[in-house]
Amino acid sequence: MYFKEGLKRGHDLNLITPRSPIGVEKDDIVILSNIRAFERSKILGIPCRTVTFTHDTFCAYRLYLPLTEKCFTDCPEYPFWNKVYEKAELNIFLSPLHYEIHKERFGESIEPHFLTPSGFDDLDRFVDMKNSRNGVCNLNGLFGFKGRDQLFKYANEHPDVTIDVGGSNMEGSTKLDVDLPQNVHYVGPIQSADLPRFYNKYEFYIEIHDRLQPMNRTVCEAYVSGCKLIVNSLLGATSWPWFTDRDSVRSHLKAAPAVFWVKLEEVLKL
Repeated sequence: MYFKEGLKRGHDLNLITPRSPIGVEKDDIVILSNIRAFERSKILGIPCRTVTFTHDTFCAYRLYLPLTEKCFTDCPEYPFWNKVYEKAELNIFLSPLHYEIHKERFGESIEPHFLTPSGFDDLDRFVDMKNSRNGVCNLNGLFGFKGRDQLFKYANEHPDVTIDVGGSNMEGSTKLDVDLPQNVHYVGPIQSADLPRFYNKYEFYIEIHDRLQPMNRTVCEAYVSGCKLIVNSLLGATSWPWFTDRDSVRSHLKAAPAVFWVKLEEVLKL
């Protein structure tokens, strides 16, 4: 969505992958977005201006940031990311919570910064269809980093609540590799086109994590689709001050790509 918005605003953009032969020497600015697969020496050797757009965390395991003492004292990833952030003219994060965890580790290296939520190009699909709702749903909750243990704990503590879990299981397989609590039912993958109807069947959407989630698209989709939320304080989406009602969330998410480019255009003028 951000790429489309940049093209719409008249910018000449090149999307570069680790296998792209395209050089960046003559570019006005390079946006470093999800760069983990790139050769690090090449990233550090970029000769032109840079902006970072961080989607995960600095941890080698991306969303598995364990928040142990080692993360803040002797992280092997720190030297590389600190150099990347220090060089950048702007560092972009997906939520206040996402920013705070990086600020705690990198301090002034991530300044100046800017916050933008995940961009949605199909948010209008997700509406409250005014259906009769019951039960609790979740997507991808059988992945360990998506709060599986916490989901099961909640289910065991609330045996009268039925929880339907959609999405892929580990490694994209639909075969279960864990024993489910009696009140948790795995309903398999949900096609993108079917997601609005899926959310509208349920009263609640649940995601309870033990690790930071930088933003979380599914929580946003479920919320604007009319679901009440069962979440905790580790969810980046709900750390936004405007995450107060569905109209506010919808308007801010829809405006995000344009706001993103307004900020980048300010940097380009410097």
